[in-house]
Amino acid sequence: MGLPYNPDTDVPDLSGKVILITGGTSGIGKAAILELAKHNPAHIYFTGRNEKSAKEVISQCVSAIPPALTKDGYEVQFGTNHVGNAAILLLLLPIMLRTANEVPGADVRFVAITSLGYAMANGIDFDAVRSKQDNMLLMGRWRRCAQSKLANVLFERELGKRYSQITSVAVYPGVVGTEAVANFGTFDKMLTLITAPWGMLTPREGAYNTLWAATSLEVKDMVDGKTALFEPVGKPHAGNAKCHSDELSKRLWEWTVGEVGVELR
Repeated sequence: MGLPYNPDTDVPDLSGKVILITGGTSGIGKAAILELAKHNPAHIYFTGRNEKSAKEVISQCVSAIPPALTKDGYEVQFGTNHVGNAAILLLLLPIMLRTANEVPGADVRFVAITSLGYAMANGIDFDAVRSKQDNMLLMGRWRRCAQSKLANVLFERELGKRYSQITSVAVYPGVVGTEAVANFGTFDKMLTLITAPWGMLTPREGAYNTLWAATSLEVKDMVDGKTALFEPVGKPHAGNAKCHSDELSKRLWEWTVGEVGVELR
């Protein structure tokens, strides 16, 4: 069982905190923004694909898809779920490190959203991530999604190993009834429902684990510099051999840094 959690009382005062959420115009990201905004952060920044939806979020305060490529030429799920988010993190990393090293009492965190579906992935096919990977015939769209979610866990792991002054965590939100799930076809929707026999979480409930990881004081004591993966809410997840692979996390980090084109000191 996870921890009992109520963001109204369990999120601490966030005065002075600066928060960035990628994918904040709907679903879990939007719910997290609305909850965090109640606790006095200095700034909340978020990204989104849709300006109209972004404005709606402001006024209130891709998973399992067919084969495709991003505009930059990556398999769409790997490009969206890993490369895009990792690029933002790497560009922000210098200021995150300066904050952690120079600001007294700083609490710098990186929270990656993943899925327990990562376990379907056999690894990262680095030779094929710049293709649609449409040769995956059996459960192909779910296996492509799994690869991207494994990348989320591995990247979080390597960040925590390289920069211990940053609290790096990966969280699984649970099975959440987001707009993306509502738009699934019949087969994919049935498959999703099988994983949630007691019903899906609301987006607000789905944000609880993210909120816990981003704000709870106990998180720092639970992160050991290795894979830090939690089920809702705050329940450590053991993971499998792939997500604990030093070799794979190191290779993914180096590949990603090369693809993004940043120079890290």
